Amino acid sequence: MENIFENPQKYIQKLRNIHLIDTKKIKDFSGKSIAVIFLTKYCNADCKFCIYKSPRKKNKNESTNNELTEIGIQKCIEFINNSNIGYLLISGGGEPFLKLSHIFNLIENVKTEEIVIVSNGFWGANLEKALEILNNMEKIQKKRHIKITIRISVDKWHTEKLGTNHIKNIINIFSKNYTSNKNFKLKIHTIADDNTILDIIGKYNFNIKSQKKYSSDNEVLNKSNRHRMIIELINGYELEIEFAKLFHPNLEVNLNNNINEQLKVFNEDLTQSQAGNFSTVLNSDNTKGLDYLINYNGNISTWANYQTYNSPNIYYDNRKDIINKLYGDIISYSFLKEPLKFIIKVVEEVNPIAVKRSIGINIRDYFGMYLLYEHKTLLYYYVKLLKRYLYKDILINLNKLPIEIKEIIKLEDKKIIELYNKSEYNIFSQYKEKKFSEEEWEDLFFLIDKGHFPINKMQVKEGLCYYNKHTEQKYSTYKDIIKKCNINNRYERLLKMFNV
Repeated sequence: MENIFENPQKYIQKLRNIHLIDTKKIKDFSGKSIAVIFLTKYCNADCKFCIYKSPRKKNKNESTNNELTEIGIQKCIEFINNSNIGYLLISGGGEPFLKLSHIFNLIENVKTEEIVIVSNGFWGANLEKALEILNNMEKIQKKRHIKITIRISVDKWHTEKLGTNHIKNIINIFSKNYTSNKNFKLKIHTIADDNTILDIIGKYNFNIKSQKKYSSDNEVLNKSNRHRMIIELINGYELEIEFAKLFHPNLEVNLNNNINEQLKVFNEDLTQSQAGNFSTVLNSDNTKGLDYLINYNGNISTWANYQTYNSPNIYYDNRKDIINKLYGDIISYSFLKEPLKFIIKVVEEVNPIAVKRSIGINIRDYFGMYLLYEHKTLLYYYVKLLKRYLYKDILINLNKLPIEIKEIIKLEDKKIIELYNKSEYNIFSQYKEKKFSEEEWEDLFFLIDKGHFPINKMQVKEGLCYYNKHTEQKYSTYKDIIKKCNINNRYERLLKMFNV
């Protein structure tokens, strides 16, 4: 019988075409959920530590793939209002206040108890304009009887680009105008061990009223992801400061070096803040909800669960479609159901480099995609999930499984791993299956040089020959190819390579 790992894409496609999960039996996620929405790709701060490397907008007519449209916002409102969302975070991505009309549309129309709006605060530079914006927001907040928090990012990188006057203006506006409104609040978001905000507010004379480590800012939804400090200004205004962990996002990370810093922040976030799963949120009544991420191009998934082949989109899919895609696909469902440590353990059995890559890149939004990018590894994960769920009364259409899959799930894990290791299929095999792109192959060689894929010398030689044949070149080593690569927009190309 054919070793399925010699031709993984063939079997992956067959499995994708079978509806394997009985969505009617899924009762796990009845609690309130979180929605995070990115309005735009663009930002005016250009911070060096930014996870998303958000660029400035240079062309007013750039693709709407980079910003949610009015129609997109309307679709988001419909989804949120039908999804038991208890907490909406308007975030980035880019800078939300560059799309101010979208913000007002959301806060006026979404049915949720709490809305947090993230910003670098650039709009606070004009005191009169900032007061006008905030007064209009407070009017909506009072009319709708909801809680709205403006969360300003303050750290050495933001102030290097934007200065501090806008921060002082925003603090002054809140402390003078909204002291008595407990449901319209200002919050400062900074990075652990960064004293920028403390230096700024030192001029105000303040007392530290309380501090909490790993506490949630919502009483119902428990995402204990911040160390929080409540300070009291001299006029009695209470200002919350939250200290976030500093991730080290980098698609070009050199995995030949140790990734201790990335591993430390990843594990700390997973265990201390995310209760072992990025995709779900635990409610105070012990029910679970989902943690949705809505991208500026309309893609919607749960955190760490983005899969390029199964990506619901707010423009084309209604709520029922979105839920069916998240629940009905066995891969996506596993990211909702299983602790992330289980998922990592399965992949580590055959491809520890994939685990190192997904953690080393240090972008939790798309962790699942980086982890399962290689077809052979993805097929192994399929097989292990089929074995895991086989007797849990949740699988359907098992009669439609290819005979080779039926046979392999009967085997012991040790034998399955042997078949996996016997297969010569590798990342070059995967790239040969799609239309040749010179730049994609050059970027692949770059990532191989950085240790992103398991590959041996013979396979590298074969990949080099394939590249030379298609480019009519005669490079003797792949390092020579890397030297001539266009590095100016390589990071952008790597984002496209992973479809993010």
